[in-house]
Amino acid sequence: MTSKELKLLILKSLQQGLHEHKFNLIGKGHQLGALERLFCRSFTADERQLAVTAFNELQRDGLIQPSYTDLIDPENWVEITEAGKNALQYGNLSTPGEFQPSGAASQVADVVQQSKAHVRNSMEKPSIQLFISHASADRDLAATLIELIRSALNLPAGAIRCTSVNGYRLPGGADTNDQLRQEVHDAVAFLGIVSQSSVQSSYVLFELGARWGAGRPLVPLLAPDASASLLAGPIAGLNALRCDDAGQLHQLVAELGTTLGIKPERPEAYQIHIDRVVSTPAFETGEQSVRSLAQSGLSQSSQNHQERDALASLSTEVCELLAEVAKDRNGSILVTRSTQGMSVSTNGRQFTESGNVRSEARAKAAIQKLLELGLVQREGNGSVLNLTDEGFRLADRL
Repeated sequence: MTSKELKLLILKSLQQGLHEHKFNLIGKGHQLGALERLFCRSFTADERQLAVTAFNELQRDGLIQPSYTDLIDPENWVEITEAGKNALQYGNLSTPGEFQPSGAASQVADVVQQSKAHVRNSMEKPSIQLFISHASADRDLAATLIELIRSALNLPAGAIRCTSVNGYRLPGGADTNDQLRQEVHDAVAFLGIVSQSSVQSSYVLFELGARWGAGRPLVPLLAPDASASLLAGPIAGLNALRCDDAGQLHQLVAELGTTLGIKPERPEAYQIHIDRVVSTPAFETGEQSVRSLAQSGLSQSSQNHQERDALASLSTEVCELLAEVAKDRNGSILVTRSTQGMSVSTNGRQFTESGNVRSEARAKAAIQKLLELGLVQREGNGSVLNLTDEGFRLADRL
């Protein structure tokens, strides 16, 4: 990166006749400037100083000048002069007014391409332009979102961080906490997938809080199973978009394009990916998966990984009670109460110990879970609970 390259890029940014603020061009702190977007990364302190010097020299040489149209900061809003347009056209920045044609347009393009190639080859870590915060349970939704964003905005894989999706994970050997902390802060754009699972993830809550605290662009994206009521604390004040609404996904693409400085492709070019995101089902929690599994009629060999996880989510007490009642000739659990406490039994096996309140509490919690999942139902006065058809199906898979 040289002073001449930076000068040509500044003039190129101003050639449309619009005025720009000095720091909108060169950036400041954690606010990316137009030059940094061309290089696809943030400048170091030395590079930013070089950009400031190039800007000042352009102004000194009369190639750019204050537009004086802003009432608050008139001297830092600048526009290109006629001399600057000539310098850009002929690629000669040394002596304004005496220019020789040298193919400046291709020179500027070469500067951009060479700079980007240098960045790709020299940086150990890719510049993360988009960070997608999500729970691992929502990785399928995150993957379809990535397909949509890459199709619509042509973002390279190295510019996206999504830790649960192959191709977008953290590098091997990286310090997870340090790199996440840095990328959550530095990413140009940030999407937070809000779902029943993500609001229980300490990492997602940390990432959302850190990003909000940094005052940088943050878009909450509601999963199919989520409502805005899941947003808590300061995040609740942010407008959330829905991933199961095609119109709002089009809005997301347009706004991401503005944030990243990228013009989206024509909508018809990525509509198929919009449709895929909208049709991505919500991840089911353990209990929801148990209900679906019990009602599905799938064989053991047909269960996928997520369904096996759902079975594993049941406590040991619930599984033991379910397995035992399935062996009972009547498929019943008998619950009685006496001065000695509560008794829970089935198939000749006692699940409580007389006078042991802990065992009673565990048995009571197991029965309540079976009732919530629709695996048993009460009969008569409630002292007998019968296994349902769904309960028998699920018991067969334990």
